[in-house]
Amino acid sequence: MNAIETLEIFRLKSVLKMPYTFLCIEKVLAENYFKWLRLKIIKHKENYYLIGKGKLQPVGCENSYEIQVKFSPFLEGIRFENIKIINPKIEFHPKIHMYHNTSLCLYYPKDHFGHVPLFRSLQWTSEWLVKYEFFKRFGVWIGNEVKH
Repeated sequence: MNAIETLEIFRLKSVLKMPYTFLCIEKVLAENYFKWLRLKIIKHKENYYLIGKGKLQPVGCENSYEIQVKFSPFLEGIRFENIKIINPKIEFHPKIHMYHNTSLCLYYPKDHFGHVPLFRSLQWTSEWLVKYEFFKRFGVWIGNEVKH
């Protein structure tokens, strides 16, 4: 294990020791960058989650989309974010970057050591929507992809 991996493991342990503080920072960063989003921190059982909704219409998109965000180190899987389009509802399709639970596949996890900050995932959500509208029009997903 190299020094960077050791530091990341230490940082992740710190996040798990102080999840409320971690989520407060993520909330401030996300709401600072994205005025369309309203987030709140909730406690469920012993764990904290950052949840929220907002309407987004990226430049170049014909439609406005209602986005639902869940973010926490306690979500299942290796990602901290779970971002879904809730209106208009987008059904799972094997050719678009979406999981079977309809959360968006915004990046290849092996390309990002550790967690991806929420504000970065939200930036990629805008890009995802532009690509989705191209897919609806032409039937092809534009951009890089990794088969997984």
